[in-house]
Amino acid sequence: MKFTPNPERRQAHEYWLTWIITIIIGVELVFAITGFVEGREQLQALKNQARDLETLNNTLQDSIRQTHDMADVLAKQSAILNEQEEGRLASLRRRPDLLILSGGADLMNHSQLPKPCLPLKGRGDIAGCSISIVNRGDLPLTHGILRVWDSTGSASLSSNIPATDYSRGTGLRAAASK
Repeated sequence: MKFTPNPERRQAHEYWLTWIITIIIGVELVFAITGFVEGREQLQALKNQARDLETLNNTLQDSIRQTHDMADVLAKQSAILNEQEEGRLASLRRRPDLLILSGGADLMNHSQLPKPCLPLKGRGDIAGCSISIVNRGDLPLTHGILRVWDSTGSASLSSNIPATDYSRGTGLRAAASK
């Protein structure tokens, strides 16, 4: 097999080879120009995409900062609400603690014996007892009802708070105050 043409056809052969190579180079130039134009378009698209991604990144960073700030505010509000709730619960745990004392003995404590009621000096056979209600709790007593029960219906009550008849033969009613 022979790769070179015979000498009389060589000139025609070179002529067509030159045209074929020129056409190939022209097609390659068209591909190169087309590729260059498309490359520029892709570069512009990538730049636009990068700009959009940067904008999105900035928006997300702002959103993260806002979320972080909101979380801080919510944590502070939660701490305030917890403190208020603890205060509310502490105030609910506070209450008056009333002691009923007669002659220095606590009538609510059945192991202590009160002094007996003795006749009052200069009053004949009228006996008197001193009964005190003392608040030893951590919350003041603001209102309430004091009921004195007298089974005989003959007892009287003197008090430094307003007292009215509660029911004949059953006792007296008085509003307790601070």
